Amino acid sequence: MEFSIKHRLFYRIWFTSMLLILVSAVSFYVYSVRELDEATKQTAMEKLEAQLHLAEYFAIDVLAQNTVRATPPEFGSAEVRITVIDPLGQVLFDNFYDATRMENHLTRPEFLQAAEVGQALSTRYSVSLGQDFLYLAKRVDHQLVSRGLVRVATPMTPLREEVSAIRQQLVLTLLITTCLLTFISYFLTRRVYGPIENAALFARQVALGHYDARLPGVGEDEAAVLERALNSLARNTQERLANLEISRNQLAHILSALNEGVIAVDHNQRILHINRVAQSMLTADDSCIGQPIWHIAQASKLVESLLDSEGPQDREHTVQVGVQLLSISVLNLQTERSADLGAIIVLRDKSAEQRLEKIKVDFVANASHELKTPLTVIKAVTETLNDDPEMPKEDRHRFLTRIMEQAERLTAIVQDLFKLSRFDAFATDQPKFEIITLNKIVARAVDDRASSAEERRVAIVFNPQSVEKVRGDEEALRQLIVNLLDNALQYGPEGTSISVELESDSTDIYLSVSDQGPGIAAVHQSRVFERFYRVDGARARRDGGTGLGLSIVKNIATSHGGSVSLKSDVGQGSTFTLRLAKVVETSD
Repeated sequence: MEFSIKHRLFYRIWFTSMLLILVSAVSFYVYSVRELDEATKQTAMEKLEAQLHLAEYFAIDVLAQNTVRATPPEFGSAEVRITVIDPLGQVLFDNFYDATRMENHLTRPEFLQAAEVGQALSTRYSVSLGQDFLYLAKRVDHQLVSRGLVRVATPMTPLREEVSAIRQQLVLTLLITTCLLTFISYFLTRRVYGPIENAALFARQVALGHYDARLPGVGEDEAAVLERALNSLARNTQERLANLEISRNQLAHILSALNEGVIAVDHNQRILHINRVAQSMLTADDSCIGQPIWHIAQASKLVESLLDSEGPQDREHTVQVGVQLLSISVLNLQTERSADLGAIIVLRDKSAEQRLEKIKVDFVANASHELKTPLTVIKAVTETLNDDPEMPKEDRHRFLTRIMEQAERLTAIVQDLFKLSRFDAFATDQPKFEIITLNKIVARAVDDRASSAEERRVAIVFNPQSVEKVRGDEEALRQLIVNLLDNALQYGPEGTSISVELESDSTDIYLSVSDQGPGIAAVHQSRVFERFYRVDGARARRDGGTGLGLSIVKNIATSHGGSVSLKSDVGQGSTFTLRLAKVVETSD
């Protein structure tokens, strides 16, 4: 069944040719049998006419005597039956049967017709002899005898047997011929159908994407010309698809390299393409391709932007999608006749810009406030000194000391701002870092703060277990460690200790600075690295803190490809941990 379904065109052609062969064979058989019957009958009739001519002379003699006559020896074994009757129908002679026992024959059809027209032919069943005969009767018109009738007949059985034998030979011949022609038509059909089958298989392969399939295309007939044309079509299609694939990949690489999210939709707002950046912004994946854009959970604002945008012009909207602030540009695509083809949506994440703008505003406000406080104090004390030239020496000294403290505070703030600016530049200038030993930098920083720790009666404990190396700027890393130590000294009570630990794993180095201070509440921990942010502002200003130390720590860590984290519980102290990439030196 599967084979016939696959090759039904072949069988249609073959069955059609077989049908033509069968129709031709049957038609030839019918025509041949008809002609054979006519020819056999004609031959028998001609033979009977010859016998009738001879029998007529015998009948004249019989009629002249007008008596029943016995069968002469010459007619006894004849194949032709001869019957003679008088005008009244009495049988006077019959060489196949006893005439004296035969009934009146004037009612026989051939005798009746011959009596009227002179001669008649009839084929019928003989009651006397019990078989079919072909009869030829003639009226005997002779001047010497009364008017009688003579009839010759031949049995139909031999004729029919002869015809049957010829028919059997004809049927056998036609069967052999039909079988032979069937096989010939099969091979001829295969030869004609072969190129069609090859073309069908070729088309199926091309439809499945196998454009490298080829047909033989040998020869100069129409099939070969068609095969070569199909090969050329497949080759051109393969080249075009290859070029389209190259262009598509190039476009995909370009779109994936963009910092903006790009979404292409058709006129039904179904997604044709979405790059990785857009997927990340909208929490989507490749499965959304081919789906309406509103199937993306975060895309409701995009749909509104599409509906708001009419015409080919590019329109930009700023919307809040989750925690992101996105700038959405929609470019509608139209044909020359203003038919809608779809749209290109470009997404830009402005969250970072928004955060930077907020940081900038906050920084300016905080810096202004931090600078304004000591300047106000200096101005007020200076005015007091200027208004009272006779001020006692002790009061004057106290006011001048106050001015000096505020001036030093201004100097510390300005210096920290310069440091912050310098370390901010690391992220864009990308300085050339060197391989340095972190143990030495930590030891130097501990030595730098040894006197401050001794004044506060705080012990700094640093006992490294191994020598660790990192790639970075030595002065910047020293400043980072100093700031962590200053923060621990600032909040660590007298008589406590500060623990500095240096550990590593296969890829990273971890430097931890732990104090035994009051700890930091969870509500403040996410903001301690912000600029000018203080957990206890009054205490920080009293102890000379600028609010920039931990911001500088975070900037230096980030610019070195690392990070800084905080672990603290109220009343349990705080631990700041610096993570940097480990440098593993190999010997040649």
